[in-house]
Amino acid sequence: MVAICFTQEQFNDEDCGVKKGCVFAPKDCTSDGSCLINFTYRMVGSKLEMEISGKVTNKEEYAVVGLSKDESMGNDLLICCINSGKKVFASLAMHRARKRTEFLDPKGLEVIKAHSKDDRLYCKIRQTRAKFENQSFSLSEPYYILLAVGSYRNNTFQYHTRWNSYIMPKVSLREFGEEGSAPLSFIRSISVPNPSSHFSYVTEYYNTIHRFDLPNYTEVSEEEQGAVLEVNMTTKTEKAAQTASNAIMLIIVMATTVFQYSM
Repeated sequence: MVAICFTQEQFNDEDCGVKKGCVFAPKDCTSDGSCLINFTYRMVGSKLEMEISGKVTNKEEYAVVGLSKDESMGNDLLICCINSGKKVFASLAMHRARKRTEFLDPKGLEVIKAHSKDDRLYCKIRQTRAKFENQSFSLSEPYYILLAVGSYRNNTFQYHTRWNSYIMPKVSLREFGEEGSAPLSFIRSISVPNPSSHFSYVTEYYNTIHRFDLPNYTEVSEEEQGAVLEVNMTTKTEKAAQTASNAIMLIIVMATTVFQYSM
């Protein structure tokens, strides 16, 4: 059974790189309206929550995200957002090697939102980890992200071209969410025209991935710490001994002086 929640929720990129991972295409697009296709992901308990937003030109189109173990299509797990012309729906599917795409049993699929508005196709869904693992796609592994938009006619995905498809670097779908957020040094980002942007972008494959690096701190081993402590203690002991020696010498001098005057 597919659980559907009718809400007015829209695509929100403000949490990218903070509460959820985001993949935007093509290169240097900076908002939902300027991107051909967007994909976000985060863990919510034992479920993977995903958003897909794609730019469409007619009522019968699709926006699809593929999880791939390599850089080519074939034997990939697809997250689909589809406008059939009669309705907008979301589904999971498998793209078998040299075979047609096969839709998976929708059991356990939670569709939070699926709609088409202002030339944008949008779906937000949640699916359990077990569903992915049943298809040999463990969420413990990173995957290449394949993005594509195209026509959907006669209940069939029409072929997409290289102009409307993208191969993105590997990402870990468990990086963000309730299972644990990624450390700052692992949040992916690329340089964009607006340096004040807080988006977490991943652009077309082969683009340089920049990282936010934590401040550099000098790490000291336990042995080094012990050596430093020993040196410090030795230094303090030597200083105390020197102070005591100086005090004794002063007492001797004063006693000698007093003795001489008493004579």
